[in-house]
Amino acid sequence: MISPESWYNQHGDFKSIFEDDKSVSSLTDTEYIGIDTSTMTNALIFRNVPQTNTKPGYVEVFKNNKFKIPVGLTNKFLLLSEIKFKGDWNAAQSYVSYYLMGNKVPYIRVGTDYFKIISKDNQYGGTLTFAKRWTKQEIIDDHTKAFLSIIPKYDDFIIVPDNKKYQPVIKNCYNLYSEFTHKPYDGPVNEDDIPVTLNFLKHIFQEHYDLGLTYMKVLYEKPTQKLPILCLVSETNETGKTTFINFLEMIFGGNYVLVSPDDLTKNFNSNFATKNIIAAEEAFVEKQAGVEKLKSLSTGKSIQMARKFIDDQSLPFFGKIVLCTNKVKDFMKINSKEIRFWVREVPIIQGKKNNLIEQQLFDEIPKFLKYLDDLPAIDYNNGSRMILTDKQIYTTALERVKEESMSWLYKEIEIFIQEHFNNNPKLKSFMASAADIKEEWFRNNNQVTIGFVRKVLSDEAGLTQKCSSKGGVIKYYRFGRDNEPTNISKDYRTGNPYEFVRQNEVEPETESDDNKTEESIKNYEQKDLPF
Repeated sequence: MISPESWYNQHGDFKSIFEDDKSVSSLTDTEYIGIDTSTMTNALIFRNVPQTNTKPGYVEVFKNNKFKIPVGLTNKFLLLSEIKFKGDWNAAQSYVSYYLMGNKVPYIRVGTDYFKIISKDNQYGGTLTFAKRWTKQEIIDDHTKAFLSIIPKYDDFIIVPDNKKYQPVIKNCYNLYSEFTHKPYDGPVNEDDIPVTLNFLKHIFQEHYDLGLTYMKVLYEKPTQKLPILCLVSETNETGKTTFINFLEMIFGGNYVLVSPDDLTKNFNSNFATKNIIAAEEAFVEKQAGVEKLKSLSTGKSIQMARKFIDDQSLPFFGKIVLCTNKVKDFMKINSKEIRFWVREVPIIQGKKNNLIEQQLFDEIPKFLKYLDDLPAIDYNNGSRMILTDKQIYTTALERVKEESMSWLYKEIEIFIQEHFNNNPKLKSFMASAADIKEEWFRNNNQVTIGFVRKVLSDEAGLTQKCSSKGGVIKYYRFGRDNEPTNISKDYRTGNPYEFVRQNEVEPETESDDNKTEESIKNYEQKDLPF
Protein backbone atom coordinates (compact mmCIF):
# COMPACT_ATOMS: atom_id res chain seq x y z
CA MET A 1 0.00 0.00 0.00
CA ILE A 2 1.45 3.37 -1.04
CA SER A 3 2.24 5.88 1.70
CA PRO A 4 0.66 9.36 1.78
CA GLU A 5 4.10 10.89 1.17
CA SER A 6 4.77 8.80 -1.94
CA TRP A 7 1.22 9.31 -3.23
CA TYR A 8 1.44 13.08 -2.95
CA ASN A 9 4.88 13.25 -4.54
CA GLN A 10 3.44 11.36 -7.53
CA HIS A 11 -0.09 12.77 -7.76
CA GLY A 12 -0.30 15.85 -5.54
CA ASP A 13 -1.18 19.28 -6.94
CA PHE A 14 1.82 21.65 -6.81
CA LYS A 15 -0.31 24.82 -6.99
CA SER A 16 -2.60 23.85 -4.09
CA ILE A 17 0.38 23.89 -1.70
CA PHE A 18 0.44 27.70 -2.00
CA GLU A 19 -3.30 28.42 -2.15
CA ASP A 20 -3.21 30.32 1.15
CA ASP A 21 -0.25 32.50 0.14
CA LYS A 22 -1.65 35.96 -0.78
CA SER A 23 1.72 37.50 -1.62
CA VAL A 24 2.74 35.14 -4.42
CA SER A 25 3.78 36.99 -7.58
CA SER A 26 3.23 34.17 -10.08
CA LEU A 27 2.11 30.56 -9.70
CA THR A 28 1.78 27.84 -12.35
CA ASP A 29 1.59 24.05 -12.26
CA THR A 30 5.39 23.92 -12.23
CA GLU A 31 6.74 27.24 -10.92
CA TYR A 32 6.37 29.53 -7.91
CA ILE A 33 7.68 33.10 -8.20
CA GLY A 34 7.81 35.06 -5.01
CA ILE A 35 10.04 37.29 -2.87
CA ASP A 36 13.70 36.34 -2.51
CA THR A 37 14.32 37.09 1.19
CA SER A 38 18.00 37.93 0.57
CA THR A 39 17.34 40.59 -2.09
CA MET A 40 13.65 41.36 -1.42
CA THR A 41 12.95 41.12 -5.14
CA ASN A 42 10.73 38.78 -7.17
CA ALA A 43 12.51 35.62 -8.20
CA LEU A 44 11.89 32.00 -9.18
CA ILE A 45 11.81 30.22 -5.82
CA PHE A 46 10.40 26.71 -6.53
CA ARG A 47 10.22 24.61 -9.67
CA ASN A 48 8.28 21.34 -9.72
CA VAL A 49 9.87 18.57 -11.77
CA PRO A 50 7.17 15.89 -12.24
CA GLN A 51 7.96 12.19 -12.00
CA THR A 52 8.63 10.26 -15.21
CA ASN A 53 8.95 6.56 -15.99
CA THR A 54 12.70 6.83 -15.58
CA LYS A 55 13.17 9.63 -13.03
CA PRO A 56 11.58 10.32 -9.64
CA GLY A 57 9.79 13.61 -9.14
CA TYR A 58 11.35 16.41 -7.08
CA VAL A 59 11.17 20.13 -6.41
CA GLU A 60 14.12 22.49 -7.00
CA VAL A 61 14.56 25.30 -4.45
CA PHE A 62 16.47 28.18 -6.11
CA LYS A 63 16.41 31.05 -3.63
CA ASN A 64 16.13 31.88 0.03
CA ASN A 65 12.45 32.14 0.92
CA LYS A 66 10.05 33.14 3.66
CA PHE A 67 9.17 29.47 4.24
CA LYS A 68 12.80 28.83 5.30
CA ILE A 69 13.12 25.79 3.05
CA PRO A 70 16.81 25.27 2.21
CA VAL A 71 18.11 25.78 -1.33
CA GLY A 72 18.54 22.47 -3.13
CA LEU A 73 16.30 19.51 -3.91
CA THR A 74 13.19 18.56 -1.96
CA ASN A 75 9.77 17.06 -2.73
CA LYS A 76 6.14 18.17 -2.91
CA PHE A 77 5.09 16.46 0.31
CA LEU A 78 7.78 18.27 2.31
CA LEU A 79 6.55 21.59 0.85
CA LEU A 80 2.97 20.62 1.72
CA SER A 81 3.82 19.88 5.36
CA GLU A 82 6.07 22.95 5.82
CA ILE A 83 3.97 25.51 3.94
CA LYS A 84 0.33 24.46 4.13
CA PHE A 85 0.53 22.74 7.55
CA LYS A 86 3.21 24.91 9.21
CA GLY A 87 5.61 22.03 9.73
CA ASP A 88 3.02 19.55 11.09
CA TRP A 89 3.99 16.31 9.36
CA ASN A 90 1.14 14.29 10.91
CA ALA A 91 -1.49 16.80 9.82
CA ALA A 92 -0.10 16.72 6.28
CA GLN A 93 -0.23 12.91 6.24
CA SER A 94 -3.83 12.96 7.46
CA TYR A 95 -4.82 15.48 4.79
CA VAL A 96 -3.35 13.37 2.00
CA SER A 97 -4.52 10.02 3.33
CA TYR A 98 -8.12 10.89 4.22
CA TYR A 99 -9.00 13.90 2.05
CA LEU A 100 -7.10 13.13 -1.15
CA MET A 101 -6.51 9.36 -1.19
CA GLY A 102 -9.91 8.56 0.30
CA ASN A 103 -8.60 6.13 2.91
CA LYS A 104 -10.96 5.09 5.68
CA VAL A 105 -10.85 7.43 8.67
CA PRO A 106 -9.68 5.39 11.71
CA TYR A 107 -11.83 7.35 14.18
CA ILE A 108 -15.51 7.48 14.99
CA ARG A 109 -17.64 9.67 17.17
CA VAL A 110 -20.40 7.87 19.06
CA GLY A 111 -22.71 10.32 20.77
CA THR A 112 -20.25 12.84 22.20
CA ASP A 113 -17.31 10.44 22.70
CA TYR A 114 -14.48 9.79 20.25
CA PHE A 115 -12.94 6.38 19.56
CA LYS A 116 -10.08 5.11 17.44
CA ILE A 117 -10.62 1.90 15.47
CA ILE A 118 -7.49 -0.16 16.08
CA SER A 119 -6.50 -3.32 14.23
CA LYS A 120 -4.00 -5.87 15.52
CA ASP A 121 -2.73 -9.02 13.84
CA ASN A 122 -2.96 -12.13 15.99
CA GLN A 123 -0.55 -15.04 16.04
CA TYR A 124 -2.68 -17.04 13.59
CA GLY A 125 -2.62 -14.50 10.78
CA GLY A 126 -6.02 -13.04 11.60
CA THR A 127 -6.84 -9.40 12.43
CA LEU A 128 -8.49 -8.19 15.63
CA THR A 129 -10.37 -4.89 15.38
CA PHE A 130 -11.72 -2.91 18.33
CA ALA A 131 -12.80 0.62 19.31
CA LYS A 132 -10.58 2.36 21.88
CA ARG A 133 -11.61 5.61 23.50
CA TRP A 134 -9.61 8.59 22.17
CA THR A 135 -9.74 12.19 23.29
CA LYS A 136 -10.90 14.96 20.99
CA GLN A 137 -7.82 17.03 21.78
CA GLU A 138 -5.43 14.23 20.83
CA ILE A 139 -7.15 13.95 17.45
CA ILE A 140 -6.80 17.72 16.93
CA ASP A 141 -3.15 17.61 17.97
CA ASP A 142 -2.43 14.80 15.51
CA HIS A 143 -4.60 15.86 12.55
CA THR A 144 -5.74 19.51 13.04
CA LYS A 145 -9.18 20.71 14.10
CA ALA A 146 -10.47 20.59 10.51
CA PHE A 147 -10.01 16.81 10.58
CA LEU A 148 -12.91 16.48 13.05
CA SER A 149 -15.34 17.34 10.27
CA ILE A 150 -14.62 14.11 8.34
CA ILE A 151 -14.88 11.73 11.31
CA PRO A 152 -18.01 9.54 10.93
CA LYS A 153 -20.64 10.27 13.56
CA TYR A 154 -23.01 7.69 15.04
CA ASP A 155 -25.84 7.89 17.53
CA ASP A 156 -24.91 4.88 19.63
CA PHE A 157 -23.21 1.50 19.76
CA ILE A 158 -25.06 -1.68 18.86
CA ILE A 159 -24.15 -5.36 18.65
CA VAL A 160 -25.60 -7.36 15.77
CA PRO A 161 -23.60 -10.61 15.37
CA ASP A 162 -23.50 -11.98 11.85
CA ASN A 163 -20.66 -14.04 10.37
CA LYS A 164 -22.12 -14.14 6.86
CA LYS A 165 -23.81 -10.80 6.09
CA TYR A 166 -21.95 -8.34 8.26
CA GLN A 167 -23.21 -4.76 8.60
CA PRO A 168 -20.80 -2.24 10.17
CA VAL A 169 -23.51 0.40 10.67
CA ILE A 170 -27.17 -0.25 11.43
CA LYS A 171 -29.64 2.66 11.65
CA ASN A 172 -26.73 5.02 12.33
CA CYS A 173 -25.47 2.87 15.21
CA TYR A 174 -21.92 1.52 15.10
CA ASN A 175 -21.79 -2.27 15.22
CA LEU A 176 -19.30 -3.50 17.84
CA TYR A 177 -19.36 -7.03 16.41
CA SER A 178 -16.18 -7.55 14.42
CA GLU A 179 -16.38 -8.53 10.79
CA PHE A 180 -15.80 -12.23 10.20
CA THR A 181 -12.46 -12.56 8.41
CA HIS A 182 -12.69 -16.04 6.88
CA LYS A 183 -14.41 -17.09 3.66
CA PRO A 184 -15.80 -20.63 3.23
CA TYR A 185 -14.08 -22.74 0.60
CA ASP A 186 -15.77 -22.48 -2.79
CA GLY A 187 -16.23 -26.07 -3.75
CA PRO A 188 -17.26 -29.48 -2.42
CA VAL A 189 -15.72 -30.63 0.87
CA ASN A 190 -15.76 -34.07 2.46
CA GLU A 191 -14.31 -35.47 5.67
CA ASP A 192 -11.05 -36.46 3.98
CA ASP A 193 -10.38 -32.79 3.19
CA ILE A 194 -10.26 -31.72 6.86
CA PRO A 195 -8.85 -34.73 8.76
CA VAL A 196 -7.02 -32.76 11.46
CA THR A 197 -10.05 -30.63 12.36
CA LEU A 198 -12.57 -33.47 12.51
CA ASN A 199 -10.32 -35.85 14.40
CA PHE A 200 -9.45 -33.12 16.87
CA LEU A 201 -13.17 -32.44 17.49
CA LYS A 202 -13.74 -36.19 17.89
CA HIS A 203 -11.06 -36.16 20.58
CA ILE A 204 -12.59 -33.18 22.42
CA PHE A 205 -16.26 -34.23 22.24
CA GLN A 206 -15.87 -38.04 22.20
CA GLU A 207 -19.35 -39.65 22.35
CA HIS A 208 -20.84 -36.18 21.87
CA TYR A 209 -19.02 -35.65 18.57
CA ASP A 210 -22.22 -34.96 16.61
CA LEU A 211 -23.30 -32.49 19.28
CA GLY A 212 -19.87 -30.88 19.04
CA LEU A 213 -20.39 -30.31 15.31
CA THR A 214 -23.80 -28.83 16.07
CA TYR A 215 -22.15 -26.54 18.64
CA MET A 216 -19.58 -25.34 16.10
CA LYS A 217 -22.22 -24.88 13.39
CA VAL A 218 -24.35 -22.73 15.69
CA LEU A 219 -21.34 -20.59 16.67
CA TYR A 220 -20.64 -19.92 13.00
CA GLU A 221 -24.12 -19.92 11.50
CA LYS A 222 -26.16 -18.14 14.17
CA PRO A 223 -23.96 -16.23 16.66
CA THR A 224 -27.06 -14.70 18.28
CA GLN A 225 -28.13 -18.13 19.59
CA LYS A 226 -27.52 -19.02 23.24
CA LEU A 227 -25.57 -22.22 24.00
CA PRO A 228 -24.68 -24.16 27.17
CA ILE A 229 -21.60 -23.25 29.19
CA LEU A 230 -19.00 -25.64 27.78
CA CYS A 231 -16.57 -26.88 30.46
CA LEU A 232 -13.53 -28.86 29.31
CA VAL A 233 -11.96 -30.61 32.28
CA SER A 234 -9.01 -32.93 32.79
CA GLU A 235 -6.69 -33.64 35.69
CA THR A 236 -3.61 -33.36 33.48
CA ASN A 237 -2.29 -31.12 30.75
CA GLU A 238 -1.59 -32.20 27.18
CA THR A 239 -5.24 -33.05 26.49
CA GLY A 240 -6.08 -30.39 23.88
CA LYS A 241 -8.23 -28.05 26.02
CA THR A 242 -6.09 -25.01 25.28
CA THR A 243 -5.79 -25.96 21.62
CA PHE A 244 -9.59 -26.00 21.40
CA ILE A 245 -10.02 -22.45 22.67
CA ASN A 246 -7.13 -21.35 20.44
CA PHE A 247 -9.05 -22.90 17.56
CA LEU A 248 -12.07 -20.79 18.48
CA GLU A 249 -9.85 -17.69 18.42
CA MET A 250 -8.51 -18.66 15.00
CA ILE A 251 -12.03 -18.85 13.60
CA PHE A 252 -13.81 -16.00 15.36
CA GLY A 253 -10.95 -13.51 15.80
CA GLY A 254 -12.07 -10.21 17.30
CA ASN A 255 -15.34 -11.70 18.56
CA TYR A 256 -13.40 -14.03 20.90
CA VAL A 257 -11.68 -13.08 24.13
CA LEU A 258 -9.65 -15.00 26.71
CA VAL A 259 -10.22 -13.74 30.25
CA SER A 260 -9.39 -14.85 33.76
CA PRO A 261 -12.25 -16.37 35.77
CA ASP A 262 -12.07 -13.36 38.10
CA ASP A 263 -12.73 -11.00 35.19
CA LEU A 264 -16.19 -12.48 34.80
CA THR A 265 -17.20 -11.30 38.28
CA LYS A 266 -15.49 -7.88 38.39
CA ASN A 267 -17.38 -4.60 38.13
CA PHE A 268 -15.69 -3.52 34.90
CA ASN A 269 -16.61 -5.86 32.06
CA SER A 270 -15.72 -3.95 28.90
CA ASN A 271 -13.09 -6.58 27.99
CA PHE A 272 -15.78 -9.18 27.33
CA ALA A 273 -19.16 -7.38 27.23
CA THR A 274 -19.07 -7.06 23.43
CA LYS A 275 -17.61 -10.50 22.69
CA ASN A 276 -19.41 -13.52 21.30
CA ILE A 277 -17.13 -16.20 22.73
CA ILE A 278 -15.65 -15.77 26.21
CA ALA A 279 -13.03 -18.34 27.23
CA ALA A 280 -11.24 -18.81 30.55
CA GLU A 281 -8.36 -21.12 31.46
CA GLU A 282 -7.56 -22.51 34.92
CA ALA A 283 -11.19 -21.89 35.76
CA PHE A 284 -12.02 -22.04 39.45
CA VAL A 285 -15.09 -20.20 40.69
CA GLU A 286 -15.11 -20.46 44.46
CA LYS A 287 -17.91 -18.12 45.45
CA GLN A 288 -21.54 -18.85 44.69
CA ALA A 289 -21.99 -15.28 43.47
CA GLY A 290 -19.51 -16.05 40.70
CA VAL A 291 -21.45 -19.15 39.68
CA GLU A 292 -24.67 -17.16 39.57
CA LYS A 293 -22.97 -14.50 37.45
CA LEU A 294 -21.87 -17.15 34.93
CA LYS A 295 -25.36 -18.63 34.78
CA SER A 296 -26.82 -15.18 34.28
CA LEU A 297 -24.38 -14.41 31.48
CA SER A 298 -25.17 -17.67 29.71
CA THR A 299 -28.85 -16.82 29.37
CA GLY A 300 -28.95 -13.02 29.65
CA LYS A 301 -30.25 -10.95 26.75
CA SER A 302 -28.45 -7.74 27.68
CA ILE A 303 -25.49 -6.54 29.71
CA GLN A 304 -24.57 -3.28 31.41
CA MET A 305 -21.16 -2.52 29.91
CA ALA A 306 -19.16 -0.86 32.69
CA ARG A 307 -15.98 1.02 31.76
CA LYS A 308 -13.73 3.25 33.81
CA PHE A 309 -14.59 6.94 33.58
CA ILE A 310 -17.44 6.26 31.13
CA ASP A 311 -21.12 5.92 31.96
CA ASP A 312 -22.52 2.39 31.99
CA GLN A 313 -24.24 1.39 28.79
CA SER A 314 -26.84 -1.29 28.18
CA LEU A 315 -26.04 -3.51 25.20
CA PRO A 316 -27.45 -6.72 23.75
CA PHE A 317 -25.39 -9.68 24.93
CA PHE A 318 -24.78 -12.86 22.97
CA GLY A 319 -21.75 -14.28 24.79
CA LYS A 320 -21.03 -18.00 24.87
CA ILE A 321 -18.78 -19.18 27.71
CA VAL A 322 -16.06 -21.84 27.47
CA LEU A 323 -14.17 -22.87 30.61
CA CYS A 324 -11.02 -25.01 30.78
CA THR A 325 -9.74 -26.43 34.06
CA ASN A 326 -7.67 -29.18 35.63
CA LYS A 327 -10.12 -29.45 38.52
CA VAL A 328 -12.47 -32.14 37.30
CA LYS A 329 -14.86 -32.20 40.28
CA ASP A 330 -14.67 -28.93 42.17
CA PHE A 331 -13.98 -26.08 39.78
CA MET A 332 -17.36 -24.62 40.81
CA LYS A 333 -20.55 -25.62 42.61
CA ILE A 334 -23.30 -26.81 40.27
CA ASN A 335 -26.59 -27.73 41.88
CA SER A 336 -28.54 -30.82 40.99
CA LYS A 337 -31.22 -29.01 38.98
CA GLU A 338 -28.81 -27.00 36.84
CA ILE A 339 -29.10 -27.61 33.07
CA ARG A 340 -26.83 -24.90 31.66
CA PHE A 341 -23.48 -26.70 31.96
CA TRP A 342 -21.94 -29.09 29.44
CA VAL A 343 -19.03 -30.69 31.30
CA ARG A 344 -16.72 -32.80 29.16
CA GLU A 345 -13.74 -34.67 30.55
CA VAL A 346 -11.07 -34.59 27.85
CA PRO A 347 -8.66 -37.57 27.76
CA ILE A 348 -4.92 -37.38 27.29
CA ILE A 349 -3.84 -37.37 23.65
CA GLN A 350 -2.28 -40.70 22.80
CA GLY A 351 0.72 -41.20 20.57
CA LYS A 352 3.29 -38.73 19.33
CA LYS A 353 2.50 -35.08 19.95
CA ASN A 354 1.76 -33.03 16.83
CA ASN A 355 3.47 -29.67 17.29
CA LEU A 356 1.99 -28.36 14.04
CA ILE A 357 -1.64 -28.99 14.90
CA GLU A 358 -2.62 -25.35 15.42
CA GLN A 359 -1.24 -24.29 12.04
CA GLN A 360 -2.95 -27.28 10.44
CA LEU A 361 -6.25 -26.37 12.10
CA PHE A 362 -5.89 -22.79 10.86
CA ASP A 363 -5.15 -23.92 7.31
CA GLU A 364 -8.30 -26.09 7.26
CA ILE A 365 -10.66 -23.32 8.43
CA PRO A 366 -12.08 -22.36 4.97
CA LYS A 367 -12.94 -25.97 4.17
CA PHE A 368 -14.22 -26.58 7.70
CA LEU A 369 -16.63 -23.65 7.33
CA LYS A 370 -17.89 -25.10 4.07
CA TYR A 371 -18.28 -28.46 5.82
CA LEU A 372 -20.37 -26.79 8.55
CA ASP A 373 -22.50 -25.06 5.91
CA ASP A 374 -23.22 -28.43 4.30
CA LEU A 375 -24.29 -30.15 7.53
CA PRO A 376 -28.04 -30.76 7.97
CA ALA A 377 -30.02 -27.67 8.93
CA ILE A 378 -30.44 -27.06 12.67
CA ASP A 379 -33.94 -26.81 14.11
CA TYR A 380 -33.73 -23.56 16.04
CA ASN A 381 -37.31 -24.00 17.22
CA ASN A 382 -36.78 -27.33 18.95
CA GLY A 383 -38.10 -26.03 22.28
CA SER A 384 -34.72 -25.64 23.96
CA ARG A 385 -33.48 -22.10 24.49
CA MET A 386 -29.92 -23.43 24.16
CA ILE A 387 -30.55 -25.78 21.20
CA LEU A 388 -28.75 -28.64 22.99
CA THR A 389 -31.03 -30.13 25.64
CA ASP A 390 -29.94 -31.09 29.14
CA LYS A 391 -30.47 -34.78 28.31
CA GLN A 392 -28.27 -34.51 25.23
CA ILE A 393 -25.35 -32.86 27.05
CA TYR A 394 -25.57 -34.98 30.21
CA THR A 395 -22.25 -36.57 31.18
CA THR A 396 -20.90 -38.50 34.13
CA ALA A 397 -18.38 -35.67 34.47
CA LEU A 398 -21.26 -33.26 35.14
CA GLU A 399 -22.75 -35.68 37.65
CA ARG A 400 -19.44 -35.82 39.55
CA VAL A 401 -19.33 -32.04 39.77
CA LYS A 402 -22.91 -31.91 41.02
CA GLU A 403 -22.19 -34.57 43.66
CA GLU A 404 -19.07 -32.72 44.81
CA SER A 405 -21.09 -29.51 44.97
CA MET A 406 -23.56 -30.88 47.50
CA SER A 407 -23.39 -29.54 51.04
CA TRP A 408 -22.15 -31.69 53.89
CA LEU A 409 -25.72 -31.85 55.22
CA TYR A 410 -27.02 -33.24 51.94
CA LYS A 411 -24.39 -35.97 52.07
CA GLU A 412 -25.23 -36.77 55.69
CA ILE A 413 -28.96 -36.98 54.96
CA GLU A 414 -28.23 -39.19 51.94
CA ILE A 415 -26.32 -41.62 54.16
CA PHE A 416 -29.10 -41.71 56.76
CA ILE A 417 -31.74 -42.31 54.08
CA GLN A 418 -29.77 -45.19 52.57
CA GLU A 419 -29.26 -46.73 56.01
CA HIS A 420 -32.98 -46.43 56.72
CA PHE A 421 -33.81 -48.35 53.55
CA ASN A 422 -31.12 -50.94 54.34
CA ASN A 423 -32.61 -51.46 57.80
CA ASN A 424 -36.12 -51.76 56.35
CA PRO A 425 -35.70 -53.97 53.25
CA LYS A 426 -39.45 -54.15 52.57
CA LEU A 427 -39.82 -50.36 52.56
CA LYS A 428 -40.19 -48.96 49.05
CA SER A 429 -40.72 -45.34 50.06
CA PHE A 430 -41.36 -43.19 53.10
CA MET A 431 -42.35 -39.65 54.01
CA ALA A 432 -40.72 -37.23 56.41
CA SER A 433 -40.76 -33.49 56.90
CA ALA A 434 -37.77 -31.25 57.52
CA ALA A 435 -38.77 -31.18 61.21
CA ASP A 436 -38.94 -34.99 61.28
CA ILE A 437 -35.43 -35.29 59.88
CA LYS A 438 -34.06 -32.73 62.32
CA GLU A 439 -35.65 -34.55 65.26
CA GLU A 440 -34.69 -38.05 64.08
CA TRP A 441 -31.12 -37.60 62.91
CA PHE A 442 -29.80 -34.21 64.03
CA ARG A 443 -31.54 -33.58 67.34
CA ASN A 444 -28.33 -32.64 69.15
CA ASN A 445 -26.57 -30.88 66.24
CA ASN A 446 -26.98 -27.14 66.64
CA GLN A 447 -25.55 -26.52 63.17
CA VAL A 448 -28.62 -28.12 61.63
CA THR A 449 -31.85 -26.18 61.68
CA ILE A 450 -35.20 -27.11 60.22
CA GLY A 451 -34.76 -24.31 57.69
CA PHE A 452 -31.35 -25.68 56.67
CA VAL A 453 -32.83 -29.15 56.15
CA ARG A 454 -35.70 -27.72 54.11
CA LYS A 455 -33.29 -25.72 51.91
CA VAL A 456 -31.11 -28.79 51.27
CA LEU A 457 -34.08 -30.99 50.36
CA SER A 458 -35.62 -28.37 48.09
CA ASP A 459 -32.56 -26.80 46.46
CA GLU A 460 -30.06 -29.65 46.37
CA ALA A 461 -32.20 -32.79 46.34
CA GLY A 462 -34.81 -31.16 44.12
CA LEU A 463 -37.71 -32.48 46.22
CA THR A 464 -41.09 -30.79 46.61
CA GLN A 465 -43.31 -31.01 49.66
CA LYS A 466 -46.44 -33.14 49.43
CA CYS A 467 -49.79 -31.43 49.88
CA SER A 468 -53.47 -32.16 49.46
CA SER A 469 -55.38 -31.53 46.24
CA LYS A 470 -56.37 -28.15 47.65
CA GLY A 471 -52.83 -27.27 48.64
CA GLY A 472 -53.25 -28.05 52.34
CA VAL A 473 -51.59 -30.42 54.75
CA ILE A 474 -51.78 -34.21 54.54
CA LYS A 475 -51.68 -37.02 57.09
CA TYR A 476 -48.77 -39.45 56.99
CA TYR A 477 -46.65 -41.82 59.03
CA ARG A 478 -43.15 -40.48 59.25
CA PHE A 479 -40.37 -42.76 58.01
CA GLY A 480 -42.97 -45.31 56.82
CA ARG A 481 -43.72 -46.54 60.34
CA ASP A 482 -47.41 -47.26 59.82
CA ASN A 483 -46.68 -50.99 60.25
CA GLU A 484 -45.30 -50.55 63.75
CA PRO A 485 -48.34 -50.62 66.10
CA THR A 486 -46.37 -49.47 69.13
CA ASN A 487 -45.31 -46.28 67.35
CA ILE A 488 -48.53 -45.44 65.52
CA SER A 489 -49.50 -42.49 67.69
CA LYS A 490 -45.94 -41.25 67.93
CA ASP A 491 -45.24 -41.35 64.19
CA TYR A 492 -48.63 -40.28 62.86
CA ARG A 493 -48.25 -36.70 61.66
CA THR A 494 -50.04 -33.89 59.82
CA GLY A 495 -48.07 -31.57 57.56
CA ASN A 496 -46.31 -31.23 54.23
CA PRO A 497 -43.61 -33.90 54.14
CA TYR A 498 -41.14 -34.92 51.44
CA GLU A 499 -41.32 -38.37 49.85
CA PHE A 500 -38.17 -40.50 49.63
CA VAL A 501 -38.17 -43.44 47.20
CA ARG A 502 -35.79 -46.39 47.21
CA GLN A 503 -33.49 -45.85 44.23
CA ASN A 504 -34.12 -49.16 42.49
CA GLU A 505 -37.84 -48.45 42.61
CA VAL A 506 -37.47 -45.53 40.19
CA GLU A 507 -38.34 -46.34 36.59
CA PRO A 508 -35.19 -45.94 34.51
CA GLU A 509 -35.41 -43.33 31.74
CA THR A 510 -35.15 -44.55 28.20
CA GLU A 511 -32.27 -42.90 26.41
CA SER A 512 -33.37 -41.00 23.33
CA ASP A 513 -31.99 -41.88 19.93
CA ASP A 514 -30.17 -38.55 19.64
CA ASN A 515 -28.34 -39.13 22.89
CA LYS A 516 -25.19 -41.00 21.88
CA THR A 517 -23.72 -43.62 24.17
CA GLU A 518 -20.09 -43.95 25.04
CA GLU A 519 -19.82 -46.96 22.75
CA SER A 520 -19.97 -44.63 19.77
CA ILE A 521 -16.49 -43.48 20.68
CA LYS A 522 -15.19 -46.76 19.31
CA ASN A 523 -15.32 -45.14 15.89
CA TYR A 524 -12.80 -42.56 17.05
CA GLU A 525 -9.95 -44.49 18.59
CA GLN A 526 -7.31 -42.03 19.69
CA LYS A 527 -4.48 -43.98 18.15
CA ASP A 528 -5.94 -43.09 14.75
CA LEU A 529 -5.98 -39.35 15.37
CA PRO A 530 -3.44 -37.39 13.29
CA PHE A 531 -2.17 -35.09 16.04
